[in-house]
Amino acid sequence: MKKVVLLAAAAAICTAAEAQVPTTPIGINIPDGYQTTSFYISGNGEKAIASFKNNESVKFLLYEKQGDKFADGESVPFLDQLIADKKNPLTPSLSHDGTRIYFSAKNEKGDNDLFYSDKDNGQWSEPVDMGEKINSSENEMFPSVSADGLSIYFIRPKSGAKDDRCGTIYTSTRTPYGEWEEAVALVEPLNLGCETAPYIAPDNKTLYMSSMRDGGKGGFDVYYANKVSPLYWILPVAIDTINTSNDDLFPVYNAYSNKLTYLYRDPKNKKVITLSDVAIADKLRPAENCRFYGKIIDQETQKPMAANIEVSDAFSSGVIATFTNDNQTGIYDFVLPKDKRNVFLDFSAKNYSHTILDKNVTQKEEKIDASLFKNIQLTLNIYDQAMFDPLETDITVKVDGQKENITAERIDLGRYRLTLPIGKYYKIYLTQDLYEDYVMDFDLTRKVQFQDFERDAELISMKENITIQVDGVTEPIEIEITNLSTQDRHVTTVTTDKNGKAVIPVRKGDKYSINIMPKGYSFYNETLDLSQDKKRIVTAKLEKLQADTKMELENITFASNSADIAASSYEELNRIVDLLKLNPQFKVELSAHTDDKGADAYNLKLSDRRANSVVNYLRLKGIPANRLVAKGYGKTMPLVPNTSDENRAKNRRVEFKIIGTDL
Repeated sequence: MKKVVLLAAAAAICTAAEAQVPTTPIGINIPDGYQTTSFYISGNGEKAIASFKNNESVKFLLYEKQGDKFADGESVPFLDQLIADKKNPLTPSLSHDGTRIYFSAKNEKGDNDLFYSDKDNGQWSEPVDMGEKINSSENEMFPSVSADGLSIYFIRPKSGAKDDRCGTIYTSTRTPYGEWEEAVALVEPLNLGCETAPYIAPDNKTLYMSSMRDGGKGGFDVYYANKVSPLYWILPVAIDTINTSNDDLFPVYNAYSNKLTYLYRDPKNKKVITLSDVAIADKLRPAENCRFYGKIIDQETQKPMAANIEVSDAFSSGVIATFTNDNQTGIYDFVLPKDKRNVFLDFSAKNYSHTILDKNVTQKEEKIDASLFKNIQLTLNIYDQAMFDPLETDITVKVDGQKENITAERIDLGRYRLTLPIGKYYKIYLTQDLYEDYVMDFDLTRKVQFQDFERDAELISMKENITIQVDGVTEPIEIEITNLSTQDRHVTTVTTDKNGKAVIPVRKGDKYSINIMPKGYSFYNETLDLSQDKKRIVTAKLEKLQADTKMELENITFASNSADIAASSYEELNRIVDLLKLNPQFKVELSAHTDDKGADAYNLKLSDRRANSVVNYLRLKGIPANRLVAKGYGKTMPLVPNTSDENRAKNRRVEFKIIGTDL
C-alpha cells in the first residue's frame, strides 16, 4: 500500500470565528410534517436528492433546477419499492450530471451495501450492486463519488463508537473502464473513529465530512481536508464559521451558488433540522474545474441519442476518464481539473462514428454539441490497371462470408457509391468478364471520424498469347500492336527473333491492330478481334521494296460515283505516308481502278480523279509532289473477271507501285 502523508495546515482556518446563523435556504420543498435526513446536490448544481422522515415513514424526492430554483421534488420509484420491500434505502447521492443515483440498502443477508441506478430512457434502472471491492460483510453507507467517476468515498460504521452514526471513511478508485480497486480506509487523522457523511467535491481533491472529535463544538462538526497529491492530504480543519454545538451534517458543495449546503439542528429546538447553504472562505472552496457540457444527437434523425465520452491525455494518449450522457435528452455534463494540459474528447456510440476534439483545460466551461452518424459513403473509382480506363463492374458486399443487402449506386463510368453501416468489417468483391476478381477490405469496426471515403480499385485484365510469324525478312524487325479496345488506343512495340517470330501476351477479349512496317519492305496490317476470332497465329508476308514493286491498298474507298475519299480510308493512307517517309528514296505511282459498269470514258476519268485525290492527301501529309504520280486506269486492268458483285468489288481498288528508287 502506498504511504499517505498528512500535512499540517499552515494556520488554523476559521477556528476562532463564531458560527454564523444560516440565512440562505437552498429553496427545495420539504414535505409537510417531515424532517430532512440527508441532502445531496449533483456536481453541476442542476439536480438534488433528499431523504425525509416522520414518525411513520421515509420519503425520497429528486429535484431538478428550473431557472434559478429547484422545481417541486418527484418521487423515485425504485427507492419507493425498496422501502416497500423493507430494504431500508439510506442517504442517496448523485453523479456529477445527476443521471446516476448511489445509495445504501440492505442486501439479502440484512447488511447494508452500496448500490447504484442509472437513468435509462427516462426511467431508473434496477439497482446494481457495486461489487465486492466496495461492499463487504460489514455495512456500507453515505456514498459520494467524484465528478469524474473514478473515486468513491463512503462510511463503514464503527462498532462500540460513542454514537451509532460514527464510522470510518473508506475510499476506492477505479480504472477509466469501470474496475474498482479494493476499498481502503483513509489514514489518521482523517479517520479518528467517529466520521460520517463524507463528500468529495467536483475537483476530486477537496473532502468535506462530518466528524465528532476532540476540539469540536459539540455533536458532529463539518471539516475540510484537501488532497494535494495522490499521497498527501492536508490535515482536516474544522469549518467553525458554520459549526454549532449541535449536529452539523451532510456537507455538500453547491456549484451553482458556490456555497456549502448542509443540515444542522436548530440551537433552540434540537428536534428541528434545517437545510441551508452558506458562504465559506475562498480557501475552503474546491479548486476550479473546467466544465464540458452539451447535447449529443443522431446526425440523420437529429434526435438525442445515448453516447459515451472518453477523455484521454493529449500527450500520453492515456485514458483519464469515461462518461455517458442522458440517453433520453442526449445531454452530458462533466468536469475536469482546470490545468494547462490538453485532452482529447472522444464522443462515440456503438455502431456510430467518433467525434474527437482536442481541447485545452484552462477555461471555466465550454458547451460542445456533437452529432454522430451511423453510415458512411464510400466512393469507388474502378480502373483498368494497365490502361487506367474506367470500368463497369459487378459489386458484391460481404461480412463474415455472408452477402449484405447493399446496392452500389452508379454515378459515372467506373464510379460507384456505397452506403455502409459503421461497425462491420466489409469485403467488397469487384467482378468483370475478362478481368481477375478484385477484393477490397474495408474496416469500419475501428474509430470512424469521417463520413466520406474514396478508394481506387485497379483491376488486372486476363492475358493470353498471340503468335506473329513474319516471312520475307532476314533480320529481327519491330511489330506495332495497337489495342483498339482502350480509350487511348494503347500501342506496344515488340521485336521478332532471328526467325521472324514473336509471341506477344495481350489482354484477353480485346481488339488489336497488327502493323508491320520495316524499312525497305512492304507493310502488313491486320485487325484481330480476340472476343470473336479464334485465330491466335498471324502470318505476315513482306516483300522487299524495289523497282516495280506493286501493292494493293486495302480499305481505300470513295463515295459512290465520286472522288471524295471516305473517312474510313485515312488509316490505310496514313500507313502509306509512314512508308514513304521511312523510305525517302522511292518515287511511287498511285493508281485507281474501276469495275466494268459505266462508259469507258467515264470510268477512266473517274479513276483518274480518284488517283489524284489520293496523291493530294499524301501531299497534305508532307510527301513531296515530285515523289508522287497519279494515274487512273478505269476498267482496263481488272484483277478478276467482272462476273459478280464480289469480283467487281475486288476490281474497284487503289494500288501503290514503286516507279523509281534513286531520288
